[in-house]
Amino acid sequence: MLKKLVFAIAVVLLAGVVLALIGWPLNAAAQNPDPNAPTYSTSAAAYYPLERGFMFWLEEADQIYVLVNQTNELGGYVLQYADTWQEGMPETDPSLVPPPGLQQPDRGFGLVWRSNPNVRNAVGWGIGGTHGYTALVVRHGNRTLISAPDNRVYDITGGTWQAVDYYYRAQ
Repeated sequence: MLKKLVFAIAVVLLAGVVLALIGWPLNAAAQNPDPNAPTYSTSAAAYYPLERGFMFWLEEADQIYVLVNQTNELGGYVLQYADTWQEGMPETDPSLVPPPGLQQPDRGFGLVWRSNPNVRNAVGWGIGGTHGYTALVVRHGNRTLISAPDNRVYDITGGTWQAVDYYYRAQ
């Protein structure tokens, strides 16, 4: 019970920091009854790090976001795919053998990675396993902010992304 309470408080605090960072007050919906106002939600999520980027899966949207690093690890471009993987489908392809120390993405991440050579070439092999967590998601127009287990918020606007280190910015 205490663990759930601490988690709930952490999510609320994270929401406040993210919203303050992007300039939206916590009571934005009450202040602005505009139907185009930002929406805030939490979602079951997964994060998968790769050599040159990473992937997110959000249950609420049933989408996989591929964030490709361009010149550094703090920004790049985004590719978005519907999550079409289902239980019973192959989790990996045994004919694709990763170099030592790396791994083939599996399940939904793997299906996107295997089915799209451009994705595979852009992000490379997996460098860690899938991290399941609960994400805070803020949407406003073509902008989506997603909290991640690496203590960052990823700001996806149109076809680009930028990492925001909310602990640093919140000071």
